[in-house]
Amino acid sequence: MTKPAAQTAAILDLTARIRAAAPVRLGRGDTVVVGQRVCEDREGRSGVVVAVEAGCCTVVLQDGASVHVYADMLAGGPGAWSAREDVAHSDEVALFVGMAAARKSAEKRAREAAAAARVAEGEDLKLAHPDLEVGSYRDSAAKNMRKLLRAAFPGVKISVTQARGSMVPSIDVTWTGGPERSEVAAICRRFESSYFDGMTDSTVSKSTAWTDTFGGCSGVFLRREG
Repeated sequence: MTKPAAQTAAILDLTARIRAAAPVRLGRGDTVVVGQRVCEDREGRSGVVVAVEAGCCTVVLQDGASVHVYADMLAGGPGAWSAREDVAHSDEVALFVGMAAARKSAEKRAREAAAAARVAEGEDLKLAHPDLEVGSYRDSAAKNMRKLLRAAFPGVKISVTQARGSMVPSIDVTWTGGPERSEVAAICRRFESSYFDGMTDSTVSKSTAWTDTFGGCSGVFLRREG
């Protein structure tokens, strides 16, 4: 997002003033006010409080991003955020509010453009693969995976099954002889729309226009026999 030169200069000036201001430790019960300059020392971020509601402060950073910080963190509580000794003028607060609105608008336009491009890519895929079943779920993924594998490796016995009795909607692929694992994986991995991250105990999305169009699953498990 390109900013006018005057706005950029104003932001740089405000950032320098925030960093130059001496940090203060508000006591518990002290009021955090709109315009309070704050700094997050761990990552070097700084900004201005633009709203305070129900004990939570909305802070707009130098790049227009918004974060929410509990007022207690600025008033003697635990946390990396600290208040600064001065309070921004209402004009400066308005500048930061405008930056946040501009960033949010730009991000929305980017999301809409990406969504439109993905839909267009899906339509192109349908034209390029008229023999495949259209559908975004695992059933379609298994059918289409089976069709592509049999076309790519004629005469090879290949089993494509959907895992049962599992919380993870994955697909198992087993074959005897014939292609190497990497060759089968090149086809099957296209249908992975998510995977389970054991480190965070959560499912991570990796969906694409292909999985949106021809089906997806949470992981493909490959096993070559013989």
